[in-house]
Amino acid sequence: MSKWNRPPWWFVLLVGATLCAASVCRAESGSSEAKVRSLMAKLRGIDENDGSHVATDLAKHGKEAMPYLIRGLASSDVATRQWCARAMCDMLDEFGESAGRAIAAAGSDALLQALDREKNPRAMWLMVQAVGTIRPAAQQSLPVLIRALERGEREAKEQAVEAIGAFGAQAVTAKPALWKALESNDEWLQSETMSALDKIGQGKEDYATLSRLNVADRSEGAQLIFDHLLSEPDLAVAFVEKHPQLLAALPKDHPPLVELFSRKDKPRDKLREYLLRQKQLPEFIRIDRDRGENYGFVMTWPTRAVGCFPQRTRMIMYVGETAQIGAFATNPEEHVWFEDDLAQVAREGKWGFVDRAGKIVIAPQFEHTENFSEGFAVVWEGKKAGYIRKDGTYLKRPEFEWAYWFKHGLGSVKQHGKFGLIDTKGDWVLPPTYDGSLTPFDSGFSASMLNGREVELDKKGKVIKNSSANSAEPPVNRFRRRRR
Repeated sequence: MSKWNRPPWWFVLLVGATLCAASVCRAESGSSEAKVRSLMAKLRGIDENDGSHVATDLAKHGKEAMPYLIRGLASSDVATRQWCARAMCDMLDEFGESAGRAIAAAGSDALLQALDREKNPRAMWLMVQAVGTIRPAAQQSLPVLIRALERGEREAKEQAVEAIGAFGAQAVTAKPALWKALESNDEWLQSETMSALDKIGQGKEDYATLSRLNVADRSEGAQLIFDHLLSEPDLAVAFVEKHPQLLAALPKDHPPLVELFSRKDKPRDKLREYLLRQKQLPEFIRIDRDRGENYGFVMTWPTRAVGCFPQRTRMIMYVGETAQIGAFATNPEEHVWFEDDLAQVAREGKWGFVDRAGKIVIAPQFEHTENFSEGFAVVWEGKKAGYIRKDGTYLKRPEFEWAYWFKHGLGSVKQHGKFGLIDTKGDWVLPPTYDGSLTPFDSGFSASMLNGREVELDKKGKVIKNSSANSAEPPVNRFRRRRR
């Protein structure tokens, strides 16, 4: 070959590199397929703990595993069937919700057929869970889920109800099956079922059907139905007469009843008059408006605290400007949550603060509040947070996207997507710098950055540790204290 026909050196290198890459890809593909076959072989008769690990490993292989999982759903071995369904669920964790669902969707038909055939309770539960996670088209899924609800055991029933509710208005054909589920004696199933019906949407005709259901007077189902019927006074009266023990079973501070009696709307006047004549009506909701009585809420703290923020919202009565904080509807395991001698209370949908005598110190005016800490409390108006002093004046008006309680004389706040620190005068000690939330701790402040860095600050806001983390994107702590 003459030098004029010889290819340039760079072309030879490019072709060689391409051939090497193709060879490596084929080798890796063959290796991956071999791993999938090996994992599938382990599933037969596998126990609960090991099965979960193998399913997770199978999910990591994504599309390459799908043909094997589809065949596994038709296996005669129950362990293989249930863990193949679990592996399809796990793909959403491995590849993200959108990509994982797209991969697992290739097995939707096989999964629905397997669920319709399945008789083992555990396998049926995992298959229903997989259907609810992958969410094939409603037209295909709903008939199968309805049959699972009708023939499954408790866990499968609850999972089927949740999966049906996720389809919202598309699941209207499932209402008869859900009404039947409400007649069960399982309180958790009754609660999940009513939640699913609400997601589908209920109208006056549906409420009429609910009022005719055969539920036990003291069951969770009866209470849930009664709560919904309070918007239809005639149906509510008929339901109470049909279930004479219902009112006696309600909690002393049953929120829907309290809401009914704390409002004035003529369409429900007759319902209120009817209920007040019933001896079983909880005494707590009987108020005398002529004496200035009304209802509100107070934040409580369990005597034996469990979890990070175990506070609760409990009903209380107001007489004029004084909250009856010693008589909130009762739980001996809880007490009113005071910090800096003030407690959070609500009235007519707004939050403020009372002292230990129950006297209003800061009038309820905020959408949300946090308890006082070091003389300042976080308050929310809309989506903005600020700080108030104990006399009710503002340290900083609500202007921040987030705010934590004061600690070490500093408040951690978020502005323009970054976290910084302010002092007790409202001045910046550390301008908004960090994209990870500066969470207060006893030793100072800590932030997990979106780029993987871990930052620790001392009590004065000075950086004492600035290191790179192994994970590329650690979770960011952006919690708000939750009310219940």
